[in-house]
Amino acid sequence: MSLFKELKRRNVFRVAVAYAVASWLLLQVTDIIVPILDLPASAPKLILLIIAIGFIPVVLFAWAFELTPEGIKRESEIDPAQSVTHHTAKKLDYVTIALLIAVAGLVAFNRYLPGESKRGQSPFPSVESSVAEGEAGKRALTPFPDEISIAVLPFVNMSADADNEYFSDGISEELMNVLVKVPTLRVASRTSAFSFKGKDTPIPEIARQLKVNNILEGSVRKSGQKVRITAQLIDVASDKHLWSETYDRELTDIFEIQAEISNAIVSALKVALKVEDQQAVSHAQQLTDNAEAYELYLRGRYLWRKRGEENLRAAVPLFEQAIVLDPDFARAHEALASTWDVMTAWSNQPITDTLPPAIVSARRALELDPALSEAHAVLADAAMIQGDYPGVIRHYEIALKNEPKNAQTRQWYAEVMADLGFLRTGLQLNREALELDPASPVVNFNAVWISVVNKDFDRAYQHFPAVRDMVVSQRFDPNLAEFLSRVSQEELQHYIDAYADGIGQRYMDCIAFASDKGREQTEAEQNSQLENLASNPLAQRHCLIQMGRVDEAMDLFEQDVKLNHASVSEAWYPGKHNSIMRQSPRFREILNETGLSDFYLQHGLPDLCHPVGDHDFACD
Repeated sequence: MSLFKELKRRNVFRVAVAYAVASWLLLQVTDIIVPILDLPASAPKLILLIIAIGFIPVVLFAWAFELTPEGIKRESEIDPAQSVTHHTAKKLDYVTIALLIAVAGLVAFNRYLPGESKRGQSPFPSVESSVAEGEAGKRALTPFPDEISIAVLPFVNMSADADNEYFSDGISEELMNVLVKVPTLRVASRTSAFSFKGKDTPIPEIARQLKVNNILEGSVRKSGQKVRITAQLIDVASDKHLWSETYDRELTDIFEIQAEISNAIVSALKVALKVEDQQAVSHAQQLTDNAEAYELYLRGRYLWRKRGEENLRAAVPLFEQAIVLDPDFARAHEALASTWDVMTAWSNQPITDTLPPAIVSARRALELDPALSEAHAVLADAAMIQGDYPGVIRHYEIALKNEPKNAQTRQWYAEVMADLGFLRTGLQLNREALELDPASPVVNFNAVWISVVNKDFDRAYQHFPAVRDMVVSQRFDPNLAEFLSRVSQEELQHYIDAYADGIGQRYMDCIAFASDKGREQTEAEQNSQLENLASNPLAQRHCLIQMGRVDEAMDLFEQDVKLNHASVSEAWYPGKHNSIMRQSPRFREILNETGLSDFYLQHGLPDLCHPVGDHDFACD
C-alpha cells in the first residue's frame, strides 16, 4: 500500500484538517475573550505557539494509534482486517462539520456585532490616537519640562492707522503656521497666545500659563507698500534675548520676511532642539504671489476670527476679491468656505443658503492644496448636515492627520462626536483640544457643554470661568453665562434641560407650568405657553413631553432632523425629556430613515444605547 493511501486509511489527513479548524476557532475565541477578561496582549501569540507545537504530535499520534471499541491501541497491534478506521473517519467528518458550523456562527457573530460598543470600547479608537501620529503629535499633547516650546505673542501694531491691526495680527499668525511645522518645536496655539493681547501680563506669567519656555514678541509698522517688522526671541528661564532683528521691506517680500524670522528663531534654538542642521529649517509657504490678495486675505481672517454676523458678512467679499486677484489662492478659498460654514450659527440665514457655497469653496481649496485641514473640517460639517456620517469621520480624520496640532479642528470634531451620541469620545477630543489651546474661550465653552452632557459637573465648573465673558451668538444664548453663574453646583442637575439649549426664563416657566399637576391645564393654556417658545423647537419639544404630548414632540424632532441631520444631536442631551424621546418607537424610526441606525450598527452604538439581539439596539 502506498504511503498516501496509508495516511488516508489511518485518517491522518482528517485529523490534521479537524485540528486546523479547531485551532482557528480557538484563536478567534481567544481574540474575543482577551479584552473582556483583561488578559495580557501576548495571550493570542502564546496560544498560537502552543497550537503550532502540538500539530506534529497530533499527526504522529494519528499515524501510530487507532481508536477502537476496546480503547486506544497501537496500529501495529491491530489486524488490518479488524481495523475500524472507516468508522472513525465518519466520526471525524462529523466533528469537522460541527467545528465548521461553529466557525460560521462566530463569523456571523463578529459580522453583525454592533461595533465595539459591546466591549465597552470607543467605536473610533483612531480618533483618540490620531494626534499621536509622529513625534510632533506626541509632544503636542504631552508637554515635558525639558521640551522646546514657544509662544508667538500678537505683534503690536505701530502703524499710524489703527485699522492696520489686521496686518500685525496676520503676521503673528502666519509665523505660527510656519513654526508649527518644525517637528521638534511645540508652538502654543493662536487663541491662547492672543488671549494676552492688550494686557500687561508679565512674560514669565504668560510662559507659565501657556507652558512654554520661549516667547517671540515684536511689532509691525506698515505704511503703503512698505513694512517694518521688529521681532525678538526671549528665553523665559534666563530672561535673555536669544535673538532680535528689524526688517525694512516692501510688502511684496512679506513671505521672505516670515521665512527669515522663522529660520532665525530655529537657528537660535538649534542647539536646544538637538537636531541636524537640515532638519532645523522652517519653510514659509508662499500663499500667493499677489500682495494685494494676501492683504485682503489677512483683513478677512481678522474679521473671521472676531465672529459675529456683521464681521462674517464683511469678510466674505474680502476673500472673494482675493480670489479674483489670485484664483489659485488655496487658503483664501479655504477661509471663504469656513466663513460660510459658521454663518448660520451667527445669523438667521438658513443652512440651505450657506451650505452650497461652503462646499464649493472647500472643494476648490483642496483641489489646490490637498494638505489643508480646515477645508476638510468644512466638508465634514457638510457631511453631517447631509447625513453622510461615514464622510464626517473620513474628513475629520484626514484633517487631524494633516494638522495634528490644530486645536480648532479637534474641538469641532469633539462637538460632532458628541452630536452623534459618542459622548465619551467627544470628551476625550475636547481634552486634547484644551491641551493644545488651554486659554481658548470657545474650546473652554465646548468643555463646559460636553462635560455637562457627560454629567461631569466638576469639570464643567472648572472650565466655566474661562467662558463668562465670551462673546456668544444666537447658538449660545446671551443669558447663558449669567444663568449658569446663578446656579450652584448642587442645583445644576435640576437645570440640565435648560442649560442644554440655554433658553432662560421662558423655558423654565413652560416647564414649571407643565409640571404643575395640582391644577387642570386647558389645551389653550398649554398652547399659549408653547407659543412663547415658537422660535425654539427644542424647548417646545421638552414642554410638549412634560405635558404628555410625546407624539407632537416627535413630530417636531422629525421635522428638524429632515431639514438638518445634525439636529439629531439634541436627542443625546441629558434630562428626562430626552430620555422619554429616545425610548419612543418613533425615535428608532427616525434613526432608520436618516441612515443612522445602519451607521451605528456598523461603527458602534452611542453611549446611551445598548444592543438588542444580534442586529438591533435600543436607547435609554
